[in-house]
Amino acid sequence: MSAEAAAAAEAKPGEEPNSGDKRKREDEPEVNAAAVLKQLTFYFSDSNLPKDKFLRELTAKGDEGWVDFATIAKFKRMVDLCPTQDLTVLGGIVREGDSDLLEVSEDNKKIRRSPKHALPAESKTDKQSIYVKGWDLKGTTIDSVEKYFTDKGYKVLATRLRRAPATREFKGSTFVELSSVEEAQKCVAEKHMVADRVLLVEMKEAYHERKSAERKERLKKRKLESGDGQGLQAGAAAAEPAEFVPGCVLKFEGLTDETRREDIKEVFEKLAEVSWVDFQQGDTSGELRFAAGTAQAAKDGYEKAPTEINGKIPTLTVLVGEEEKAFWVKVAESKKQKYDRSRRNKGGGRGWGNRRSGGGGRGKRKSGDGENSASKKAKAE
Repeated sequence: MSAEAAAAAEAKPGEEPNSGDKRKREDEPEVNAAAVLKQLTFYFSDSNLPKDKFLRELTAKGDEGWVDFATIAKFKRMVDLCPTQDLTVLGGIVREGDSDLLEVSEDNKKIRRSPKHALPAESKTDKQSIYVKGWDLKGTTIDSVEKYFTDKGYKVLATRLRRAPATREFKGSTFVELSSVEEAQKCVAEKHMVADRVLLVEMKEAYHERKSAERKERLKKRKLESGDGQGLQAGAAAAEPAEFVPGCVLKFEGLTDETRREDIKEVFEKLAEVSWVDFQQGDTSGELRFAAGTAQAAKDGYEKAPTEINGKIPTLTVLVGEEEKAFWVKVAESKKQKYDRSRRNKGGGRGWGNRRSGGGGRGKRKSGDGENSASKKAKAE
């Protein structure tokens, strides 16, 4: 769900702005019509609509794709751009803007993407997007990023500020979608600076490949260093997996970096029982584990009626033979690492808890007892 959509979802029911009075009141704030039209166009554009799960659901639920202006007006950025309570202003802006992409209902209360513009079968968003790092953490906005590139002669289709999931603080990096792959490649080849800072600019797909390789290298390093040297060593034989039922693993590739584990599970659990999703947010590929060897059935069911996941149709492969065995070896190694860490952590606790003086019996507490648990309970209440 996009940030704009989340803001709409949190709005209190019954707070629909007044759309009955078409006359502009004296206390109505001025509205930047060009900025409003631009934002409305973005919501329903090829760059946003395929990825905006909330808005896609609204268009699917609505009659012939119509979405109430009352809902759109509650999106955070629309509240900033158009604080007026007169919703007819929005309809008027779209009509006067003579947009070929957008349509307004006869009663001036709804908006939709014109049926003349079907969503593309394959999104080009990721291919023509760049990753840019080095922005000021405090003063950077969507508008300031867009202005930087438009001043250099580029047409910007979309800008996304990257934020930390837990705090929502800006991370200093952005994804910027340009008008074509060629324009994106040209932009990457140039040197970019803001004030005295050099910006790191690379193709979005190259960024994800680099980050994926870095994550794999870190995982490999942790495995080598874990268990006081008992982890995998160069040239050592890999651990054998426990017995497994063949045909349970389905590999998927080609998703966007913004895809969540829940998005994947939501689609495939309708086809077969999903036991686990091996996937980290930020990756574009992973594996699904199904119960009782049903991976092929899930693959067949999906390919018969494919559903986009954040605007992408993934490529599916049922793991068999050595590839399947290698996957289960990886699972076995991961479980062993977790078990070893757990034993080391528990070992330290027992040594301290057995001390009678000042220990207060901590070593004998069962899971769920003690100050930690009481604190959690208090927070829950």
